[in-house]
Amino acid sequence: MKHILNKDTERQQRLIMLMFKDDKWKSAKYISDTLSCNIKTLRQDIEYLTTTYEDVLICDYSKNIGYKFFVKTGHSIQEIFLDWINHSLFFSIITDVFYQKNKDDKDYFYNTYFVSETTLKRQVAIINYHLKELGISLSLSQMNFKVTDEFVARIFFGNREMEKRSIYDWDDSQIQNQQYAFQIIEILEDFHQIKLTVLQKNMMAYFVLCSVIRSSGGFYLDEPNIIESPLMIHKNVQGILRSFKDPNNNMKYLTSKEQINDTLRFLDKFFEKLKVTYTSKLATDISEELIELIVDKMKTEIGVFDKTLLVKDIGYILFVKENYPYKMSYINHRGYFNSAAIQIKYPVFYQAVMDSFNQLSNDHIWLATYTPELINSLFRYWNAQDYGYITSINQVKVFISTTLNENQVKLNQYIFEKAFKNKMVVIGYECQKASCNVDPTNKILAEAELVICNHQFYQGLDNIIIVDDIIDDAKLYYINQRLNKIQTEKMTGL
Repeated sequence: MKHILNKDTERQQRLIMLMFKDDKWKSAKYISDTLSCNIKTLRQDIEYLTTTYEDVLICDYSKNIGYKFFVKTGHSIQEIFLDWINHSLFFSIITDVFYQKNKDDKDYFYNTYFVSETTLKRQVAIINYHLKELGISLSLSQMNFKVTDEFVARIFFGNREMEKRSIYDWDDSQIQNQQYAFQIIEILEDFHQIKLTVLQKNMMAYFVLCSVIRSSGGFYLDEPNIIESPLMIHKNVQGILRSFKDPNNNMKYLTSKEQINDTLRFLDKFFEKLKVTYTSKLATDISEELIELIVDKMKTEIGVFDKTLLVKDIGYILFVKENYPYKMSYINHRGYFNSAAIQIKYPVFYQAVMDSFNQLSNDHIWLATYTPELINSLFRYWNAQDYGYITSINQVKVFISTTLNENQVKLNQYIFEKAFKNKMVVIGYECQKASCNVDPTNKILAEAELVICNHQFYQGLDNIIIVDDIIDDAKLYYINQRLNKIQTEKMTGL
């Protein structure tokens, strides 16, 4: 998505991805150095993001420890990225030309986006620069696409449509077409004897629609159209494909046998190529090697993974690698932010997967390119009953002790839970006194991995942190460092 953003927005994108890379506070100097901007610009970016997207994003600031971003309940950071995409001139031009909205209006882009001829030329040049490796170019005089390989072009257009919205959230005007696409996919699954995952089926619906649109415009596959798809004789297929309608004019997309045949030939070719990698020994071997490495690091059993589903995801990636000369969107930033969330909430699982990718045999090193997508797959295909096990390893057991009253200990607990979220679990607390010689307390102290107190009575322990009655940011930063160190030691000991 980088190439569709202006310089400021690109920097803001990198800022968001940096801030959500992990659950740590980051200093202004560290952020500005990483983004190669000055601190004044950083502050302006943060002010812009938190103002423009106030319903989504919150930024906390502490003079001593820096900045930290949070997402408001009920929202996703992906909303910001989708907003950028949907308001990008780059993306708008590609989409409008693809849907031929400018077909009968030579001034369409000037009147729709209020741009000058110079700006339009610049955008077309950017589009052509980034699409040249796909064999796709946009003619400035005619404002239509020229493609070298129609098969690759349809995969590209399908991926771009997915990038604009939620995978499952189609425009209201296209809901009926989505249902037709699912019907076609089910027929193709049966005909080619493969079963897609739910995610892949939703992705495939975009390829069906994009193929229908390209065929309707007479942009056929390179092979002679006299070659007929074996599905042309299927009693339901032609009826379903003839039902697709252009929501702009309510006219049917496919009006001839040649157009229907062209879409079917593309889908046949897609499914035939996908089946080869879906059922390949390579997809199975990679999946087995990856699972064995992960379960060894997690000290658990192979059966906790659904290998069949993982093979399908890796099979799909193998298909893309072999047939599409471009970095696949797949789930794009959704994949990145999901993997970042897994890293924060389930660091043991995340680290085991990352270490396993690093240990894959040399023949599969290229697979690391798709690490964010596959971490999501591996996480989805991990049996739910093991989530508790992963979380319990993640959290550090903390005992809180204060010579003040119960209100203070509960306040401290609240502060820690807000500051450190899933990093710690409070297994017990005491107030107004230190019961260092009482058996129940001693048992809890022995179990605790960290003791936080406002007194010196437990100074004989090697896992204590002394805090003042008012806990400042510097002390919170120190506690966070200790939590990270304990978590790292626990992960290393797995």
